[in-house]
Amino acid sequence: MAKRSKKRVRHLTLFLLKPEIQQFKNALKDLDSLTLCKLRDDSPFQGRFYYQPPQQKPPGWQALVQSGLADKLNLHNQSTAAVLFVRAAGRRFALTFGYGRNLLKPDSFERNFGLKVALNTVDPKNLKSVDARTFEDLTLVTRRQASRGSELSAFGSDVAQDVLRAVTGRPRDAYFAKQVTGADALAVAVEAESRELASVCKRAFEAYGRDDYKKDFGFIDHLRPVADPSLKSTLEAALIDALKSGNTDRIHLAPPEPLDWERVDGFLYSTQGDEDAHSDLDIDDYLATFDDATTLSLADVRRHRIAARFSGGTDAHEQWSVHDSIVFETEIGDHLYVLSAGDWYEVAKSFAQSVANRLKKVKSPALMLPNADASDSEGDYNQSVATSEKFALMDQKLVRARDANSDIELCDLLTPNRQLIHVKKKTRSATLSHLFAQGVVAAEAFLWDEEFRKAARSKIPATQKRVAALIPDDKPESKEFEVIYAIITKMAATKWPAGLPFFSQLNLVNAAERLRRHGFRVSLLRIQETQ
Repeated sequence: MAKRSKKRVRHLTLFLLKPEIQQFKNALKDLDSLTLCKLRDDSPFQGRFYYQPPQQKPPGWQALVQSGLADKLNLHNQSTAAVLFVRAAGRRFALTFGYGRNLLKPDSFERNFGLKVALNTVDPKNLKSVDARTFEDLTLVTRRQASRGSELSAFGSDVAQDVLRAVTGRPRDAYFAKQVTGADALAVAVEAESRELASVCKRAFEAYGRDDYKKDFGFIDHLRPVADPSLKSTLEAALIDALKSGNTDRIHLAPPEPLDWERVDGFLYSTQGDEDAHSDLDIDDYLATFDDATTLSLADVRRHRIAARFSGGTDAHEQWSVHDSIVFETEIGDHLYVLSAGDWYEVAKSFAQSVANRLKKVKSPALMLPNADASDSEGDYNQSVATSEKFALMDQKLVRARDANSDIELCDLLTPNRQLIHVKKKTRSATLSHLFAQGVVAAEAFLWDEEFRKAARSKIPATQKRVAALIPDDKPESKEFEVIYAIITKMAATKWPAGLPFFSQLNLVNAAERLRRHGFRVSLLRIQETQ
């Protein structure tokens, strides 16, 4: 018996076009720049193939090297881009090749199509890579990889606050694919020939319609992408109204992708002219570049750019649109919506209510601290309180912790009543996420690291022996200590703490629950900021 020839494994990238894209060409950015090839008459599926003629350009590094060479270089990189449209399962798909994704309009395909297919088909114990977005006051984007197939827990993902952006793993059914990666697009390694591409699309669409993911990845429903165009329009209008009115309490800027902050010298807005770079991203700095912000439109916000200037260079590289850098929360009816990295999400009612209920468990401490003057920095305030209340000032007294990436503070203020106080002045450019994380990392080091305790104790002046004596050589009794998060704010007491941004609330309750598991008492203190 003759051996059946083994099919070649193909690496395919699929996009599912939105239902309103009734003609393939309507999904393309620049139809006139592309060449159309029709399918063969005997093709088993309907479709179209478009490609961009190859473009040759010298590599970016050639000019640098050429200046030191006697012979002239004549090197070129060649880029190709193509897209094959396929009709299958009553829908339209785009299979992209080379840089083909760049040929598609960003709003022409379904968001998270690939992610849902991947989560419905992947073996949850055979994940290879996880991309997650952590919603804090700062939006943090991370990629975590494993050398072998692993469960989600091995990637350090926090299902309470992480939103999966992409996963890579091995499917349970090898017939579906050898490997699958899902985000907006679905990337599969599959045995298939050209005549079988419609079948590949059909199987992917069938997987898209299932709810298998709920068993192991149901937490992704905590935050649902907003797909309805009319709702998106309403939400975008709410954003523009808030910007035009200067009501920016619930708006801030955050890079929509990972950024090497150590190399950043500052940020420039395309609307600011020749002004100096800003040290941080701040929505009010952006609005201040306009003579009249009331004329601002959604098109403006999408067109305007934010540029990051990196150390060692004089030019700023335009990185993102302002719209993609905005993090904004708003309510419509009894629903909470969040804009992040250019996409809108609806927070599930059950999840929002769960966070609200958990927040109620974070009580106010018996301790009272004085008001803070608006002109005072955190350091000024901490120094003043330490002097007046006879607390040990630990602010900026950094010590090395065994498992920390850098030196950390035990706290900002240590009281004679075993209270570890972490103080943060809540401004729109500052983030509360650092405050909550700092409290957890410091408390864990205090509990488990003897050298950290000794080093922290050595930072306390000899005049405060009583407070210093509270830090033991041996492992402390965590139940005897209280971690206090103290936030300096203008927020009215009647709105506290429910008026905190939703994801600040989420990070707070997660930190509090982690500290309680270690035995610490946890509380939240509001410090009134006065003019």
